[in-house]
Amino acid sequence: MERECADMFGGSIITSSTPPIRTDDGETAAPYLRAKVRVHEPKGDRMSRSEMYDHLIEQYGSVCQGCDRKFDDPRYLELDHNTPRADGGINHISNRILLCGPCNRLKSNTYTLSGLRKENKKRGYMCSG
Repeated sequence: MERECADMFGGSIITSSTPPIRTDDGETAAPYLRAKVRVHEPKGDRMSRSEMYDHLIEQYGSVCQGCDRKFDDPRYLELDHNTPRADGGINHISNRILLCGPCNRLKSNTYTLSGLRKENKKRGYMCSG
């Protein structure tokens, strides 16, 4: 193994049986990471995806909630989560929105609806009328 490593790395391999000395002052390696909190959906009847879609079309019309564009055909809108599932969002109707394809791809699992709308305003994607 030493010969193969020497050929690969161009030198000799030095090993030690003592553990390395800490240089991080004992701090947590990634303090910004947090454990996910599992959020349970409310009790009661669950709506299917198509029922949620129909309910949101009835409530908001064929309008993308991310850029305010109105579509003549609601098939251009996709059902998505307001708060991404990766951040603890639930599949309940209270956490669902309708977005056009470009907004849904931009939102991904990175933004909430308000974050998406801010990003769309910054990029000039909001519909003006």
